[in-house]
Amino acid sequence: MISKILKILVNSTFIFFRPTKKKVIIYDNNYSELLVSYFKSYDILYTRFEKINIFILLKSFFINGFKNIHFNYKKTYINFVNPDLLITFTDNDLDFLQFKFKKIKKIAIQGAYRRETFPDLFSILKYEKKKKKYNIDHIFCYGKYVGKYYKKYLN
Repeated sequence: MISKILKILVNSTFIFFRPTKKKVIIYDNNYSELLVSYFKSYDILYTRFEKINIFILLKSFFINGFKNIHFNYKKTYINFVNPDLLITFTDNDLDFLQFKFKKIKKIAIQGAYRRETFPDLFSILKYEKKKKKYNIDHIFCYGKYVGKYYKKYLN
């Protein structure tokens, strides 16, 4: 655990300024270069600790403590920026699928082949011991067959 934290600290870039209000958050830097040219006002939420916003991290600690810090950091970031749209190519991120917002639209674009065999998104959802509520406003996937699986597991 300590070695993982040290690795994150050494490999991360730290941002000390508050994020500003943007209309769009690109969730995860994965394939973000394919989306940035479509939006004038956007921010990228780095979900793999490439960049850590210290202001948001501290705010998340004060609100939620250390419990589930990765999930709470991302949720705090999104709530602080308060975008109209949250979009990602990381369609298999369970945190993204679990977020529930009243005014923020969530869109996922399927980034890879999906199947029900382990270890993939549908196998994880199928065999979850404690069923969670996952939701999404729109998902663009590789066809009707995959779309049926998404409908099976997501609201």
